[in-house]
Amino acid sequence: MTKLYVGNLPFTATEDSVRTLFAAHGTVEKIALINDRDTGRPRGFGFVEMSSADAARATQALNGKDFDGRSLKISEARSASVVVVAAARAADRAATKIDSPKSATTGASQGAWVAALAEGV
Repeated sequence: MTKLYVGNLPFTATEDSVRTLFAAHGTVEKIALINDRDTGRPRGFGFVEMSSADAARATQALNGKDFDGRSLKISEARSASVVVVAAARAADRAATKIDSPKSATTGASQGAWVAALAEGV
């Protein structure tokens, strides 16, 4: 069994419409479309589970294809632990950018920022 990530779904996509799209390439075992937990609105991605052979066919046939005006992004889903690590790294990068001396001033170099701080500016 292979779990596929299906990205760039139109916000109007339903489980039935996604099932119909993938069923042309094999048996769909499970579908999960992801909604925003606060608003309940679709987030534009989901997951489809199929046998490995069916998933390979579906990926090759559907990746980049237009679905209601959106170009689908299909790949094998990563495990939750990989996603958590990637999200943590992205959060660290964002925090580093926000806290970096260069962004704390208007384009001043880190050395100038440190020197200004040392002078009590």
